[in-house]
Amino acid sequence: MRITFKVESAEGVYLVSLSSGQDAFFSSNNISETFSKKVEIIEVDLKRVSGNLPTSLHTLSLISEGIGRYFISNDKAVLYYYCDDLADVPKSNRKSEVWPQEYRSQLFSMMFQRFLIKHDMVDVIDLTVMIEQGDRPLYMHLIARKEHSIFIEEIKRYIIENYGK
Repeated sequence: MRITFKVESAEGVYLVSLSSGQDAFFSSNNISETFSKKVEIIEVDLKRVSGNLPTSLHTLSLISEGIGRYFISNDKAVLYYYCDDLADVPKSNRKSEVWPQEYRSQLFSMMFQRFLIKHDMVDVIDLTVMIEQGDRPLYMHLIARKEHSIFIEEIKRYIIENYGK
């Protein structure tokens, strides 16, 4: 499954993809069949198609809104994402000791939490998994309803066992 939507703003054009199954990192090869019948693990991918200005909070809110609407519509959804660590972040927006990916991770997490609060969704887990990858850690987020917490823990264990160093 792959669903995409575009967000256009004064800063540029963003393409958001929501993928599961064979179109995503976690497929039936990675998880048990029983597990996959209970939840749908969905990869969230954000690509900037055009523009180079810093992304505004309004634009991030529009992106969060689109992802959130999908999350609400699929009661089996377990979302996962990790943020870009290649492009730097303007120094005025972050403390120097925070990695660019960690900054983006915290920022998107806050934006998604705003969406959840706005839509009275209080039984949602947003778990951050830090993966040691050489000299820079990766921050992956797993987002699911609390009723799927056992699956979140299993996914976290799989990630750490297979990708942590």
